[in-house]
Amino acid sequence: MGAWSPELTTPAGETSENDLSDHAVAQQTPPPAAPRPITARVRMRAWMEPRIRFAWLTGLVLILIAAGLGTFAAVQWQHQRWLISHGTKVNAVVQQAGDQILAGRKQPPSELVILQFDWHGQPHKTQPQVLAGRTEYIAPKDVVAINVNPNDPDDWTSLQSAEPLANRLFGAEVALAVGVLTAVGALGLRWSVPNAWRSGAGVEAIVVDSHHTALAPLSRAVRCTPATDSDRRIFSVYVPPRLGHPQAGQTLWVIVAKNAALAAAWFD
Repeated sequence: MGAWSPELTTPAGETSENDLSDHAVAQQTPPPAAPRPITARVRMRAWMEPRIRFAWLTGLVLILIAAGLGTFAAVQWQHQRWLISHGTKVNAVVQQAGDQILAGRKQPPSELVILQFDWHGQPHKTQPQVLAGRTEYIAPKDVVAINVNPNDPDDWTSLQSAEPLANRLFGAEVALAVGVLTAVGALGLRWSVPNAWRSGAGVEAIVVDSHHTALAPLSRAVRCTPATDSDRRIFSVYVPPRLGHPQAGQTLWVIVAKNAALAAAWFD
């Protein structure tokens, strides 16, 4: 009892190497009776349980994205302030607004514009860019005051005063909030795993099916049901790669607690 029982059929007197490599699984022994000790390995393996690992990795990635977005926004905001304070003030003429080049054809302020201004005695035409902070409609031949980087005429802003930094941090704040909530959720799930290991019942289950999953590509997601006829529950658990490819009908020891079901082999 408690060991995997592969039922591989091959012609009499022959052994299929492919079958053995595809379906061979490690032997299992029943888990100790509850209460079980929560060792350092159990704590570590709890973090690596696929559902929990996915949650905390997602939270970590979102927090890192938030940090990157926040840093980029702060750098851009600081550069904007520098342009306003130290840039060369220039009156530029709108050459094109959206797809319009005819004077007086008003376009929404969200349209890209191409400006032209005198730069060291030569006309300079900008790349298409939205006029930051503008709320009024814009048309070709309109005159716009801009602040230009003295060392780079393609680096300019139409703002005359810096916008609040908070305006640029919205995306970072959203990513941070979602990341922190996800990480907190992962922490809560993680604490439930050692508790389930300590006090959950050891149940011998029969494998219904197993498959790969993107959540844990090296492990197997297994659906199983208790071996006793009186219990018809179906559990979904993850087994470590060393157990190979569990086949329908094989037995698997599962730790079953109130809100969790875990493969006992995950903690071996």
